[in-house]
Amino acid sequence: MSLSSFSNCFLLYGAQGPTALSNGPTCVEVQGDWIVDAIVKLRKEGLDYCDATHEAKNQWRETVRLVSDKALFPQPEVSAAHPHSM
Repeated sequence: MSLSSFSNCFLLYGAQGPTALSNGPTCVEVQGDWIVDAIVKLRKEGLDYCDATHEAKNQWRETVRLVSDKALFPQPEVSAAHPHSM
């Protein structure tokens, strides 16, 4: 929900999230709760900002890729109307 080099910038309902296949309001509520918890933690620890590292961003991208590759999304489209595509 954040990008490296964009401190304190949180993206709700964004890319690489479960938003395309979930109930929108519920998803945003969970993400919003996480952001509130993160800000509360920052304040308690006397920190002014939070910034995702490039390593964390790349690790998350790889995790999303590994999970999505197990689904049908990366597979070629198969259609009964085009039997040669099977």
